[in-house]
Amino acid sequence: MTDRLYKWLLPDMTTAVQGETWPVAVGEWTPKETPILCASGWHGMREKDVLAHLPSTLGAQLWVVEVKGKIVHGDDKFAASQMRLIECIGTTDESNLRLFACDVAEDALDIFEDEYPNDTRPRNAIEVSRRFANGDATRRELTAAGDAARAAARDAAGDAAWAAAGDAAWAAARDPAWAAAGDAARDAAWAAAGDAAWARYSNWLVVRIESGY
Repeated sequence: MTDRLYKWLLPDMTTAVQGETWPVAVGEWTPKETPILCASGWHGMREKDVLAHLPSTLGAQLWVVEVKGKIVHGDDKFAASQMRLIECIGTTDESNLRLFACDVAEDALDIFEDEYPNDTRPRNAIEVSRRFANGDATRRELTAAGDAARAAARDAAGDAAWAAAGDAAWAAARDPAWAAAGDAARDAAWAAAGDAAWARYSNWLVVRIESGY
């Protein structure tokens, strides 16, 4: 089975980087272009790189795409001669991005709590962030919990992994939500010390957006 390919578009159907309006209807092939990474052609990504290109605009649309013709691959993207939009699987919003940030912060939590089992500040920040995303906590509570998690990360600064795990919890409580998502994933992946964690978090983001919660 061929892996799905993806592309981010902004709410007004413009491309996230160039700001150009998508030129054809859904299901139609784009005009042919010479694919040159970051210069020309129709750019997209594999699932492992969806998170790396998360737009800073809420309401961004994640599309499944198909490509044909010449394809040039980069480290985290590709450029193709032609592309067509197949299906929009969902959009980003305050709730799904913050809940995603909580997911990845929680994934790193054991790293922190194995060394500091009595320090509940990062765990509390994640719990408050989840409640905030669901409308059950105030922004003041969110800010206080995030500040406490940040202090916990600073207290653990003697070890990079412990501090990164605490920072992931702090990031989950940050604004705006897209920054919280990206920063929490970066810190959690750093704590896990592997590119595999980043690819896993990219998958989690796709699942969050596609599931609609």
